[in-house]
Amino acid sequence: MKHNKPVSVTTSPASRSKKTVSHLTEAESNLLLARIAGQLGISDARSLPYMAAFSGNK
Repeated sequence: MKHNKPVSVTTSPASRSKKTVSHLTEAESNLLLARIAGQLGISDARSLPYMAAFSGNK
Protein backbone atom coordinates (compact mmCIF):
# COMPACT_ATOMS: atom_id res chain seq x y z
CA MET A 1 0.00 0.00 0.00
CA LYS A 2 1.44 3.34 -1.05
CA HIS A 3 1.23 6.26 1.36
CA ASN A 4 1.22 9.77 -0.02
CA LYS A 5 3.43 12.34 1.64
CA PRO A 6 1.48 15.15 3.30
CA VAL A 7 1.50 18.34 1.27
CA SER A 8 2.61 21.49 3.05
CA VAL A 9 0.24 24.45 3.08
CA THR A 10 3.11 26.84 3.73
CA THR A 11 5.97 27.79 1.48
CA SER A 12 8.88 26.49 3.52
CA PRO A 13 9.54 23.91 6.25
CA ALA A 14 10.97 26.62 8.51
CA SER A 15 7.80 28.69 8.45
CA ARG A 16 5.65 25.57 8.80
CA SER A 17 7.46 24.46 11.97
CA LYS A 18 6.91 27.86 13.62
CA LYS A 19 3.25 28.31 12.69
CA THR A 20 0.47 27.38 15.06
CA VAL A 21 -3.19 26.94 14.24
CA SER A 22 -3.98 30.38 15.61
CA HIS A 23 -1.54 31.91 13.14
CA LEU A 24 -2.78 30.25 9.96
CA THR A 25 -4.17 32.53 7.30
CA GLU A 26 -7.80 32.13 6.30
CA ALA A 27 -6.70 30.58 3.00
CA GLU A 28 -4.48 28.04 4.80
CA SER A 29 -7.29 27.19 7.22
CA ASN A 30 -9.75 26.70 4.36
CA LEU A 31 -7.28 24.46 2.53
CA LEU A 32 -6.74 22.31 5.62
CA LEU A 33 -10.48 22.03 6.24
CA ALA A 34 -11.08 21.05 2.62
CA ARG A 35 -8.42 18.33 2.89
CA ILE A 36 -9.91 17.03 6.14
CA ALA A 37 -13.37 16.98 4.58
CA GLY A 38 -11.99 15.12 1.56
CA GLN A 39 -10.36 12.50 3.76
CA LEU A 40 -13.68 12.01 5.54
CA GLY A 41 -15.56 11.73 2.26
CA ILE A 42 -17.41 15.01 2.77
CA SER A 43 -17.76 17.08 -0.39
CA ASP A 44 -18.12 20.43 1.38
CA ALA A 45 -15.90 21.46 4.31
CA ARG A 46 -18.76 23.59 5.67
CA SER A 47 -20.42 20.28 6.62
CA LEU A 48 -17.67 19.45 9.12
CA PRO A 49 -19.05 19.27 12.69
CA TYR A 50 -16.59 21.81 14.11
CA MET A 51 -16.60 24.27 11.21
CA ALA A 52 -18.29 26.99 13.30
CA ALA A 53 -15.28 27.06 15.65
CA PHE A 54 -12.92 27.67 12.73
CA SER A 55 -15.07 30.27 11.03
CA GLY A 56 -15.83 32.24 14.19
CA ASN A 57 -19.57 31.55 13.98
CA LYS A 58 -21.34 30.50 17.16
